[in-house]
Amino acid sequence: MGSASKEEGNHGRSKHSSGRIPLSVLPIVLIAVGAVWLLSNLGVLTSANLVVLFRLWPLLLIVVGLDLLFGRQSPLIGALIGIGAVVVIVALMLIGPSVGLAGPNLDVKSSTFSEPRGDATAVQIQFDLSVAETKVTALTDSSDLFTADVSHVGELEYSVTGETNKVISLRQEDVNTGFFDRPWFLGPLFGGSTQNLYWNIGLNPDVPVELTVNSGVGNSVFDLRELELRRFQLNSGVGSIKLQLPSIDATYDVNISGGTGAVEITVADDAAANITVHGGVGGLTIDVPDNAAVRVAGSSGIGNITVPGTYRRVSGDDSNFVGSEGAWESPNYAESSRRITIEFAGGVGGLTVR
Repeated sequence: MGSASKEEGNHGRSKHSSGRIPLSVLPIVLIAVGAVWLLSNLGVLTSANLVVLFRLWPLLLIVVGLDLLFGRQSPLIGALIGIGAVVVIVALMLIGPSVGLAGPNLDVKSSTFSEPRGDATAVQIQFDLSVAETKVTALTDSSDLFTADVSHVGELEYSVTGETNKVISLRQEDVNTGFFDRPWFLGPLFGGSTQNLYWNIGLNPDVPVELTVNSGVGNSVFDLRELELRRFQLNSGVGSIKLQLPSIDATYDVNISGGTGAVEITVADDAAANITVHGGVGGLTIDVPDNAAVRVAGSSGIGNITVPGTYRRVSGDDSNFVGSEGAWESPNYAESSRRITIEFAGGVGGLTVR
């Protein structure tokens, strides 16, 4: 009985052992991923190297298959498979751009664009970004309607139509057709820097402008304080946003949708604006002028809506376990002719008005 039980126990251990998948490859893969991440943050690897790395992702399936077939027989074989795979992938990643594995148009280029003011009395401008640090400011030389200094990969498409009411478009074309080949996808995943890719935009301060930005990956600064702004639409991507709004005679609209990253909005003294923010991941902070007539209305997803203590709640309650909703008004809102309205539909992150 004891012998049979012992034999049965040995048989059970043997069966369990043969079914175990060795983890010898996992530490090597983790070390490799950490090394790539570090080199990317240090600026050693370029976007072209990272594109090659991502295009080689099917090799991971081959490595896993080899480990399941042979690595489970011996930890040594599993380790050799892991080391060999890392060596091959790193080598291809480093030499890949020079032999065309990164695909076309991944060299960093510099382009400049400008449009004279001419007879323009109004302008509509749209930017479609990819991976870039973006800065938009007012021009000091009002003889130009628009200027752009862009460092980019791939090709840009630029068009201008109209005479008095001009329409200007500047967009980044997709570098490749495959989802995993696009550089903007690699930036946030590997922590790659976008500091070498930038869009520096200048706009005429005397011509009324409607500005639309479809953002990609990278931090953005929109200093619009000196502009005759009529409307600002931002479809956010990945990165923080700093937006400075002007004070002009007319009331203008600001719309921000989606995005991942903190958003900071500063409103100039005596401004009249309608600000609408939908969704997104990250906190939203809006600095309004002292004694401004402000109405805040909205609901938060995960997070809270925080307003100055002097604001009066006019609807809603704080009964929600997570988040808050309702409407608040500053003491002087009802009698003021110049108002700031804020509508907030939160995603992940709250709203702070101060």
